[in-house]
Amino acid sequence: MAAKFHLWDPWKSAQSEPGRIAVASDGGDRIDYARLVRDADRIGSALTALALPDGARISTGLRAGPEMFALALAALKFGFGLFPVNQAFLRDGAGYGSSLCRQAKTILHVGDGPSPIEGPQVDYRELVAWHRETAPDAPRAGFLIFATSGTTSGEHTVIAQPRPRHPYQGVGVFARYSAGRAFGPHIMGNPTFHLGTLGPALYAVQAGSGAVVAHDWSAERMNELIREHAAASAFLSVDRLTDYVLSADQRSGLTSLFHGGSSCPPWVKRRAIEIHGPVLHEYYGTSEGVVTEISSTDWLTHPGSVGRPVSGMEVVVRQDEEPLAANTAGEIYVRSLLPDRKMKEPLRTGDLGYLDPDGYLHVLGRISASSGTVEAVAEHRARSVAGVRDVVAVADSGVTCLVEAPEDESAALFRSVRAAIEDGGGPPCDVVIFPPGTLTRTETGKLSRVAARRLVAQRRGFADATV
Repeated sequence: MAAKFHLWDPWKSAQSEPGRIAVASDGGDRIDYARLVRDADRIGSALTALALPDGARISTGLRAGPEMFALALAALKFGFGLFPVNQAFLRDGAGYGSSLCRQAKTILHVGDGPSPIEGPQVDYRELVAWHRETAPDAPRAGFLIFATSGTTSGEHTVIAQPRPRHPYQGVGVFARYSAGRAFGPHIMGNPTFHLGTLGPALYAVQAGSGAVVAHDWSAERMNELIREHAAASAFLSVDRLTDYVLSADQRSGLTSLFHGGSSCPPWVKRRAIEIHGPVLHEYYGTSEGVVTEISSTDWLTHPGSVGRPVSGMEVVVRQDEEPLAANTAGEIYVRSLLPDRKMKEPLRTGDLGYLDPDGYLHVLGRISASSGTVEAVAEHRARSVAGVRDVVAVADSGVTCLVEAPEDESAALFRSVRAAIEDGGGPPCDVVIFPPGTLTRTETGKLSRVAARRLVAQRRGFADATV
């Protein structure tokens, strides 16, 4: 039986519950649905008055909060493409933010003050002060544009989401996502502008449950926000999920706790389920879209899996262009089965994994251009060791595993990680233990492979110099 859902949007929320909080932040900012849609309509009217063409692409430097969400809704309803630029790109002295905007083909930048972005700019306050008649709805809805995390290469690629062929209709509200008027808000635990982090929060705002943005992260503050706002769902990157699980000694009260973006150590996920119940919901996907999802219940029967393909998606595991049998590792390819979506042709993900006999996907890690599958397999085996919080492997004249783990467990973990890799048939491995939070991460919470390679090269250079 197909899952039941209904269509909803913030304008309906403004009619039925105008005073309900739509977007809040841990800094005290908040906006109700009546004000949110009023601001979105004013922004859309002002942008239309600027004679921007249908589908014009706009960038913004507004940080996650009420203003950015109002701008996002204006873009969706009035037919514009919106590229939210992460603060790290704006702070870059080399003009990287402008470079990404050129790649995204934006023609206007919306901010709240002077911005390093090149080209025409407009202040958000001018848009929201627009008082003329609201512009008519666009014949087609708008869309969002994201920059990839750049975890592997350090370079970010701009990806535009497919633009719907119909006017803005809101979202399909499914109870299994703990969204809608019957649920409390969603906690945006990683306030960065990537599909996996912004997507769930924007979904909750459109569904009628609202969102709370957590700019100042701590596991303790997370619990405070959940209680303060009676939150029903949250998204945490795996590193923050690990911190949260290790600090929590009682159930949070959440009905859905989403995570994704990088592989979660199995022992962390088991502990999260033991503490909070079967509320974990994991996604796997690319910047083009979500590919698979899995609930806690399904994960317990298929441990280590990231789930089966979502509706309209197909996953194939290949080697040398040939599909592989179940439980055989190869490169993961994904394809959309829907006629109006991207990825009609099989898309290489660059990930190593396999499908089990029940069709559940297991992701082992990234395939390196220089070392093939060696790094992915080493990381997968190291991550299976209880106590390992995160790991990044570098294969260059040997394999080095950089592991984040508590210092008081380092001696035992050193031996266990090495044994897990070498006894499993892997090459000899140098294991280096670092305290949690030491290794460089991207803004999405993933360990930076570029920084890891640099660190390994520095360590080897130092060793050579002292021989």
